[in-house]
Amino acid sequence: MTRCLDCHRLIRRGSRCPACMRLRQNQGNEKRGGSGWAWQATRARIIERDRGCVMPAPHDGPLRIDHVIPLHRGGKNDDTNLRTLCLQHHRAVTPGGGG
Repeated sequence: MTRCLDCHRLIRRGSRCPACMRLRQNQGNEKRGGSGWAWQATRARIIERDRGCVMPAPHDGPLRIDHVIPLHRGGKNDDTNLRTLCLQHHRAVTPGGGG
């Protein structure tokens, strides 16, 4: 047994208890624009809303969620600023090629 680095509860393994892990993940997601379970739910909702890539065909590669106004330019993670693009179109509209 060891103690959680954040709340010091006893845990069986790892460095943080599940509650502190969720809290840290949510805080990190807010700073990064999301990558955990909350972002996955948003991603699924946007893909369902858009029914695939919103750009004209042809499409290639897996689907990505694109910020119309990038986060570093003041864009938000709300649905009105998100759209679904295939990898090919995401790379075409993202400075530096996107991922």
